[in-house]
Order: sequence, then structure tokens, then C-alpha cells
Amino acid sequence: MQTSKSSSQSVSNSLNLMGIAMACGFAAHIIRSPNSSSRLAQLWSRLGNIGTRRFYSGGFQERMSARKASQILGSSLSAPSGRMQAAHRRVILANHPDRNGTPYLAVKINEAKQVLLEQRNKSR
Repeated sequence: MQTSKSSSQSVSNSLNLMGIAMACGFAAHIIRSPNSSSRLAQLWSRLGNIGTRRFYSGGFQERMSARKASQILGSSLSAPSGRMQAAHRRVILANHPDRNGTPYLAVKINEAKQVLLEQRNKSR
């Protein structure tokens, strides 16, 4: 039993080393090629934007607008109240202070819900 276990570990280690060697070879190929600095700059700019493209980059104003509130909750201004409450629940669960969120974000998320509810009540 121990022989097969150690042989499977050695195969696993060999595969890991082979993968690392291939990655190093690929990196060396990219660095040695002409125009490598521009290629690396393009690659770095693409990697720098991964996962951040869909987030709003602005700050908060003193009084939150309905548009900003809908951006925070990820719902439209004309969404039904049930959909808006479901969006609020999803966002607040992801950013709640008890789950490594910040109290400031929780306040802003609740404020966004309140602004949209007030807007809905005014339009009726």
C-alpha cells in the first residue's frame, strides 16, 4: 500500500514540476521575443482590469440619488418592490458587517433601499 501511495505522490510531484517548467519556458519565450515590453504592458493592463470593470468608481454624495441607489442595489429604477427587496437582501448579505463587510457599506445599502422606497411612494 505504501509503495503505491509514494509512487502516486512522485507522479504528482513530477507533474507539478513539469507544469512549473512549462510556465517558466513560456514566460522566457515572451520576455525574449521582440516588442516584449509592449506585450507585457498590454497583458498587465488586461489583468489589472479583471473583476473591476463592472463596479462604479465614484464616491458617495451627501444625499443619495435614486440613480445611485439603483446602481448600489443592482436593480432598475422601475423594478417592482419585490425585486428591489430581493436585490437589497442579496447585496446586504454579501456586505453585512457580521460577514466581513463594513458598517459604512451596510448603512449605504440600507440608505439605497430607503431612497428607492421613498421614490416609489412619491410617484404613487
